[in-house]
Amino acid sequence: MRAIIALTIFLASTGCILAGEPLDTPRIEMGPIIGSTAFGDKFAGDMRFSLGGRFTLNLNPRFAIEYQMAWIQSDTSYPTNSSTQGSGHLKYKVWRSNSRRFDIFAVVGPGFMHEEYQEFDQYVPSMQIKGEIGAVAFDYGGGVEVIPHRRFAVRLDITDFSTGQKLVTQRLWNHHLDIKGAVMFRF
Repeated sequence: MRAIIALTIFLASTGCILAGEPLDTPRIEMGPIIGSTAFGDKFAGDMRFSLGGRFTLNLNPRFAIEYQMAWIQSDTSYPTNSSTQGSGHLKYKVWRSNSRRFDIFAVVGPGFMHEEYQEFDQYVPSMQIKGEIGAVAFDYGGGVEVIPHRRFAVRLDITDFSTGQKLVTQRLWNHHLDIKGAVMFRF
């Protein structure tokens, strides 16, 4: 086990040196995210506010693994409806500026969405229907990252958060335009 840990540290250090990065390059980033997620029949239909957090582990100057989770506000017609989404990403920096202050990146990864809803029965208006829907998801897209200081970054992601709900004989996929902004603190 010690040999594996030593080999991992050696490879990470060597990767930094070969890429021209200092050995104290921030490896962990975390911070709050604020965004907007689309629901409905259209790709950018009913946009709802979302709030959450993100954790990123930078493996080297180009690749990172990250996890984000967000609570999504209910729609206005049914105030008790809400959703929670989570996704893990593999992040790849497609382009980096020479000053290393501006990056363009791509993200892709699996996730989930959990929706709680309450609505009125169309045949008996006084009767309410409550339920929950859980769905697997696939998230892909890209964004930009600005690094004004080595200890924090500001980023904007635009992704297609595709959720799949299992029906009796097939899986129905819904696409949600997902726009998120974050301030990431780097350690």
